[in-house]
Amino acid sequence: MAELLSESVYGRPDLAEATETLVSAGALFALAHGSQVTGMGDAQLDIDLAAYVDSQVPLSCDVLLPAGIDLTVLNDAPLEFKGRIADKGELLFEVRQGKSANWVPFTPRVYF
Repeated sequence: MAELLSESVYGRPDLAEATETLVSAGALFALAHGSQVTGMGDAQLDIDLAAYVDSQVPLSCDVLLPAGIDLTVLNDAPLEFKGRIADKGELLFEVRQGKSANWVPFTPRVYF
């Protein structure tokens, strides 16, 4: 099981379920982003997640997450979006340590 790493959105019980679902769908790592991470939102707002998948890439709508959690699959996301997520997002989990180590620092360099 992947360990939750992000402190800004940690503590919401639905994140553990979302993590299990994403790992089952083949996610290698996921980042939390948006207002919950920047501190601009309140606890009642949705959580935005972006996941990188190693296997067959599912559509975001094919991964059923708890209500209030939005997902973008990074593999097919536009470069501008990937750059913002890599720059401002917080690592939520990674299945095997180091899988995000290349993607996170490399992507903003390509974007910016």
